[in-house]
Formats: sequence, C-alpha cells, structure tokens
Amino acid sequence: QDTWTFLPQVNFSSGSGQNSRSIGILESDVWGMGKRAELLLSEEDNRRSLEAVYADPRVWGTSLSFVGAEFHRNDGDRTLVSLSNPFRTLVDKTAWQTDADISDTVGRLFEGGDERYIYRQQTTDVGLSHTWAFGDPERTLHRYTIGYEYIDNSFSQADSGDYSDLDLDPNVVSNDLSMLAENRRF
Repeated sequence: QDTWTFLPQVNFSSGSGQNSRSIGILESDVWGMGKRAELLLSEEDNRRSLEAVYADPRVWGTSLSFVGAEFHRNDGDRTLVSLSNPFRTLVDKTAWQTDADISDTVGRLFEGGDERYIYRQQTTDVGLSHTWAFGDPERTLHRYTIGYEYIDNSFSQADSGDYSDLDLDPNVVSNDLSMLAENRRF
C-alpha cells in the first residue's frame, strides 16, 4: 500500500468582505524516521503569519519526545518547545514533561463584533511535571502527577507600529488605559 507523507496545502476563501489564503507543506515522515515537519504561510483578517513546527516522537531513537514550534505573525511572535518522556504503554511506571511557551503578541478586545481596544502582551509560561503510575494495568491503574508551572503575563499599551501592523486606525478604537489588564505572575 502506498502512503503519502508529503502533503501540500493551498487554501483560499472569501466572504463578508474578508479574504483568507494560505500555502504550506506537511511532511509526516521526515527522512523515513517518523518525524513531522510543517511550514505554513497565511494571511487572514489583516494578519500575515509564517508558522513552522517540528515533532520527533523518538529523539535519537530514545523514548524522549520533542516538539518545537515558531509562529511569526505581523502582530507578534510565539515560540513553543516541549521535551517529554511520555507513557507509551499501560505498564510504564513513570513519565515526565517540560514545556516552554514564550510570546510577544498584540491582544485584541471586541464588543459586538467591533474592535474596541488593542494592547501588547508578553507571556512566559514554563512548566515541569513528573507522573507515577501505580496498580495493575489489567484492573485498575492510578496515575499521580507533581509539577511546577511559572507564568508571567505583562501587558502594555499598543504602539503605532502595532496599529500599522494590523492596518488599524488608532482613532477608531479606545485608548482608555483602564481597559489594559494588570501584569500577572503565578
């Protein structure tokens, strides 16, 4: 049986006065090693983006799993990284995972379908967890997880470049600073 692992993608849609289009590729068996790579270029609602994802379910032939992704849009950037040793069977006794999600993006608030306010948001989210499995997999299996997650969200007023990137007139949205969220750290 012939199985295609290389999938090109081309999309275009139009409606409600807005156009959306994208072009990309997906390879789900890079070098015949079961690794996945994706690349997508798109434009939708005045947002242009370039997205790249790489996933390796067995790093260097080990039980480790890796996912890395980079999203670059005209309204901000986001980077995701995950390294784990997941449960692969019911008899596995432990698993762990570590993740990082770092972004610097423009947030948008809407009311009744109209854009009301934009702001800049920087986020750092880093976590680590370890899970233990107890019990008989053929009867009852219990899994217990302990972990730590650090989240830091910072908000600031959008600048003229942010309005330009979104093709938005600063005079048609509120500049009321009371709409800006307070910084948070967990």
